[in-house]
Amino acid sequence: MKRSQKLLRSIGIQRRLQFGFLLLPLLAMLLCLFLYYHMSSQMILERNEQELSQSLEIVQAALYHKTLQMEQTMQDIAQEEVLRNSLFHDTHMTSLDMKEIENKHSALLERDSFHVYDKEKKVLYQDGTQKPLRLYDDGKIHWDFDTKNKQVFLTMAVKDERLLGYISISYKEEVFKTIFTNKHNGEETLLFVCDEQGKYLFGQDTMRKHTFSSKEHKIKIDHVTYYQKQLQAKNMDWNLVALAQEYYVMQDVHSFRNMLFLNVLVVILVESIFSVAIYKSIYDPTHNLVVSMRKAQESNLQHGLVVDEGKDELHELSENFNALLLRADHLMEEIKNEQEETRQTQIQLLQAQINPHFLFNTLNTLRYLAILNEDEPVSEGISALSRLLRNTIVDKKEYVSVQEEIHNVQDYIVIQKLRYGDLFETEYNIDKNVEEC
Repeated sequence: MKRSQKLLRSIGIQRRLQFGFLLLPLLAMLLCLFLYYHMSSQMILERNEQELSQSLEIVQAALYHKTLQMEQTMQDIAQEEVLRNSLFHDTHMTSLDMKEIENKHSALLERDSFHVYDKEKKVLYQDGTQKPLRLYDDGKIHWDFDTKNKQVFLTMAVKDERLLGYISISYKEEVFKTIFTNKHNGEETLLFVCDEQGKYLFGQDTMRKHTFSSKEHKIKIDHVTYYQKQLQAKNMDWNLVALAQEYYVMQDVHSFRNMLFLNVLVVILVESIFSVAIYKSIYDPTHNLVVSMRKAQESNLQHGLVVDEGKDELHELSENFNALLLRADHLMEEIKNEQEETRQTQIQLLQAQINPHFLFNTLNTLRYLAILNEDEPVSEGISALSRLLRNTIVDKKEYVSVQEEIHNVQDYIVIQKLRYGDLFETEYNIDKNVEEC
């Protein structure tokens, strides 16, 4: 934690604020956009897969009903007496015989051709040009497909303790058209049937030349990408295939992406405006404070005052800084005045030291002149004045002894005697024990 804080503190506050209020929210928003877009895309793809599964289930049910009806028709026709008589006696069926069968089985009207063969596979009745691809002897109904001619064949061996013959009914693929154009299937969804090897059987002409593996979730056909879903047909060795073009599937994703991108742009714009405002409200006062500190360091403290009209902690910090500058300026002014007073006092003291020397030198000169003129009273008076001035003015002792004070009085009396002569006399009565007090 301390290392990360130290690393952050090595970056300027402007960069940190820009990262914290602009870049970091933008990165977080872009990350949320990516995750939201990814999750939404997955949801749309899952919804598409569910829709394909629903379409396949609807087709599965419809196809099962249709094939079951066709096989039932085939079995019912195999039980018709007129057909069995023809096979038993190896006689040809007539159009009237066929008409009788059609009257009983209206579903047979959807056929494209109808063939009856004896046990030697010779034609006993032929209605239409499409002949079966194969004839089977096991008595089961077999489905064959002629994809080139778009024909579906149902063939069956007719037995009655022994093989009597064969019947074959062919249908055009159009009989299944209503199944694959169900209103539940969107225009962008292709539905068709292929065998277990993935070879196309019937359904959509555009897929006729291609094979389809059930293991592939996404395939590309003629430069077009599809999402694939397969489902096993009931009671048949067929696979129902549903294809949805990626363009149509992703169209919802792209529309959602564009809408989300537009909303994010608006949010980013609003967030940027507020972030810039908050950023400036923090950085500008801080920057002004730093600039003011630099000015205060370089020049007069009064020039470093911060102008801040806010009401937050930075305003309080600026006000305290201004108060500190004013206090420092006031203290500097007091120090300056005290230094000036000290200088004046020093000059006065120097002058006071010079004046006494000049005075005493003058008095000594006068005393020597009085001695030269043999004027003893004047000489003694000047000496007494000199001693009195030295003891009272120059020597500024807080306490003096009784003896020193008596000497000062005596010098004063000498000076007064020069003025008044013998008009008065002085008598001293002092205890010897207090002279040194």
